[in-house]
Amino acid sequence: MNSPPSGTWRRRIASRHYRSAELAEVSDPNVIHELQNKLDHALIYEESEVEGAAKAWVKDEGNGALTKWLTPAKHRFSGQFADARVTDPGSDLELRA
Repeated sequence: MNSPPSGTWRRRIASRHYRSAELAEVSDPNVIHELQNKLDHALIYEESEVEGAAKAWVKDEGNGALTKWLTPAKHRFSGQFADARVTDPGSDLELRA
């Protein structure tokens, strides 16, 4: 079985891509802040989890370390999504601030 690529390798590939990436159209820089606001209000993640995941990524600690920090938010999101589908099964789900 092949092992997944190392973080260093992933960053090297990503840096090649991002040096040449372009936007197809003008984008609104506030979109990221609006999304963060919606996610903050939804209580999907905790600040300590974001900090832990960022440190694990920067220190190239591997997938296990990232999974440790991201799994709690994944479970909260999955639970909220399932609850929303039960409450209103026919609706398009969107994060609401």
